[in-house]
Amino acid sequence: WGGGPPRPPPRGGPGAPAVSLLNPANEEYQVVRTTLLPGALKTLNFNKSMSFQGGVKVFEVSDVVLPADNEVGAVNRRRIVAVYAGRTSGFEVIHGLVDRIMTLAQVPPAAAYALSSLTPRQHEALVRVARPGAGEDTIRG
Repeated sequence: WGGGPPRPPPRGGPGAPAVSLLNPANEEYQVVRTTLLPGALKTLNFNKSMSFQGGVKVFEVSDVVLPADNEVGAVNRRRIVAVYAGRTSGFEVIHGLVDRIMTLAQVPPAAAYALSSLTPRQHEALVRVARPGAGEDTIRG
């Protein structure tokens, strides 16, 4: 262990403080979800009899409930979870999904990520356009 003060639990993830309902519909839903991952893994486990030859993809977009300093003591936040299980790691599947979500949400990649994704020829063209005094003040890629 690296020492130092203990870190606070993450917001909205495993180890985060849970929000309890005063009048739950049943015992199972007395504490609301702070993360979507356990549900996705439970779904994957329930479907383990399926063929994994092409991989199994599970995703969910839903709200989680996080503690808050407001009149009800909680706030809903929208989250997404994606799980892939197959014969290979599936990194490219999840990476492609994240790229697609970020594109649809119009979230531009960080400059360092964008530059690392370019081929050397694309990078040189970008640097040439962005060079001060080149008559251009915008970066094109």
